[in-house]
Amino acid sequence: MSSPVKPVRINELTICDFRGFPGPAPFKLELKGKNLLIYGENGAGKSSIYHAFNEFFSLEDNTTAGKRDRLSDLKNRFSKEPFGNCFVEVKFDEGSEAKWTEVSHPAVSPNTQGDKQVVQGALRKAMLDYRSLLDTNYKHGSGEVNLFDVFIETLLRDYPATKAGSSTQTVHEIWQEIEAIMALDRISPGKGKERDSAIDAINDAILSAIDELLPAPPSTDVGPINQILQDLGWKDVKVTLLAFSKFRFNGKNPKDLRGFIGNVITPSIERFDEKFERPQNYLNEARLSALGLAIYLAARKVNTRFMPADAPRLLVLDDVLIGLDQSNRLPVLELIFSKFSDWQVVLLTHDRVWYDMARASIKEKEATKILASNSWEFVEIRSPDDDPRAMPQSITHGDGAATLALAHSKAFLAQGHLSAAANYARTALEIALHYLCDKKSVKVRYKQDRRKQTSEELLSAAKEWAKNGGSNSKFFAALENVEMFKSIVLNPNSHAGAPNITKHEIAGAIAAVDAIVLATKVT
Repeated sequence: MSSPVKPVRINELTICDFRGFPGPAPFKLELKGKNLLIYGENGAGKSSIYHAFNEFFSLEDNTTAGKRDRLSDLKNRFSKEPFGNCFVEVKFDEGSEAKWTEVSHPAVSPNTQGDKQVVQGALRKAMLDYRSLLDTNYKHGSGEVNLFDVFIETLLRDYPATKAGSSTQTVHEIWQEIEAIMALDRISPGKGKERDSAIDAINDAILSAIDELLPAPPSTDVGPINQILQDLGWKDVKVTLLAFSKFRFNGKNPKDLRGFIGNVITPSIERFDEKFERPQNYLNEARLSALGLAIYLAARKVNTRFMPADAPRLLVLDDVLIGLDQSNRLPVLELIFSKFSDWQVVLLTHDRVWYDMARASIKEKEATKILASNSWEFVEIRSPDDDPRAMPQSITHGDGAATLALAHSKAFLAQGHLSAAANYARTALEIALHYLCDKKSVKVRYKQDRRKQTSEELLSAAKEWAKNGGSNSKFFAALENVEMFKSIVLNPNSHAGAPNITKHEIAGAIAAVDAIVLATKVT
């Protein structure tokens, strides 16, 4: 009996000279087909990772020139690297891969298996940042909320739609046909009929989707939007109506006057039996955030049944929970666990407290078998200092963190990226020293914020502890050896393109740190 087909997942994301990640060294984010929880302070590069996912899996500006211009806009401005060094690359767990460069984007001419996976992922992705939630409320000021554009461009992007006498397409494909006709200098009668047929197909698709999202009486089903609101703990808020009366061509010419009439989808909200159509004027930020999430995620669930079984299912959320207090954030995790268990999830946050809470919750559920063991990775993105030419680094939290950082250091050294190699060696030492001091109860001067505890302070305390002799003495030689490479592994500025650091010195520093990792059994 054959195994069920599973959605393709991402193994690795590589970006180079893209937004907050300057070249020439590439930055690799290893997902290993797992879900990912990422913490990074503001300015560390966290949102650059979100944009790498969102722009790579995108069908917007889908021409060679359009994608080249978009990549140019996203190129790092401080590296002074040539445009040809800027790229985004993804490797999938079934062995295919795809790359976005100045020359081509996978979605423009999807020839390879990897290219086709990108198109499937772009159609079916759910990638949201805080601004996405604003599209459902604050973006509309104090006026009436209109969700038509959100429905067309995002919520129903891959929803099936059928023109009379034609095979089924997606809303995205048919909307592109309408836009192409509307852009013609002259619309012939034949093209006008094509446009109207396409409009009819999208009207039918929108009405069908609304019926699924918000079943009308006599159905007693609350529908996925209100169910998600309840799951998130907001039982006092519900969507009672998504008003839509079909849209049509406005009949005007010339081209700059063409448009549509009726392209409006207005939600009606009810709270404690009080109805209103402008939620941004009545609901607090937490409820508006929950409402936006419910609308987006419900639409993704409605579309799930139309997805090919092996299509990538990517849910990427960048700081969408900042409008919720801590007690209302954990239900979002529970929702993801229960409703999106077959999606590959990437959560990004700048809130360290929330990161630690979420990580603890995930690890607990893995330990109790509610979630599959080792199904999540935990990563911190750290910007070494305020130098925009310095590449941020990824620090894996969990078993093997120091060893993994050393592996990155060795790889960068082999590639000739000396600054990045030195930086990761320093990170490996920091992780190892924290581990040693914690495991052996080394007396270290207390600081409330552990991130302000320097590696030099930890090294000094560890050496003092090792001088006591006995079983501690085996650590002393390894700790003393690191002093030889102090300017490399303890200098926060060792990454900033320092020309005096040699390959031999970095190799020695790596070996010295490796000895401490082995001595402390940080595996």
